This record gives sequence, structure tokens and C-alpha cells, in this order.
Amino acid sequence: MTSNHPDRAARSQVVDAARAATRSTIGRFALDQGAQVISRPAFPGSDITVKDVEPIAGLCAAYDVEMGAHHIAATTSATPAKPGTRGTTSAWP
Repeated sequence: MTSNHPDRAARSQVVDAARAATRSTIGRFALDQGAQVISRPAFPGSDITVKDVEPIAGLCAAYDVEMGAHHIAATTSATPAKPGTRGTTSAWP
């Protein structure tokens, strides 16, 4: 049974926006690295074509973006909030 949680629609919008931003970033990154724009079928057997970056260049760009995200996550430490401050990010000894 599915839940109609009130934040489900908002979360879906955030996920969709993040997906679109990531795809756009990967495409721009691939083009900046010299990838060519190609036309390909929208899906196998389709007469509709879409423009995209070369598949291997797109995969390489996606991998580079992923590794960059991992690096940022690994090198950015969240400073714990001082007890009683309800999640503020001020540093404390």
C-alpha cells in the first residue's frame, strides 16, 4: 500500500530538479572536454531523434562528476552542533 505523505510531491520535485541539473552539468562538462553532439533515436526503433553527447564521452563525464562528488563528500566534514542549539552549524570546541 502506498503512502500519501504530504512531502512526497515536494520530494519528487527536488529529485527531478537534481536529476535535470546533474544531466545538464554532465552534458556541459562532456562538451567542455571536447565531446561531439550526436543525434540518436529517442529509444530503440524510434523515428524521433534527440541530440546528446557521444555515449562514451557522456559516461566519462558522468564518472568524473561522480568522483568529484565523492571527493567533496569525503573532504568536507560537518561540524557537529553544540548540544542544545537545535542543529546550528557553529563550531565549538
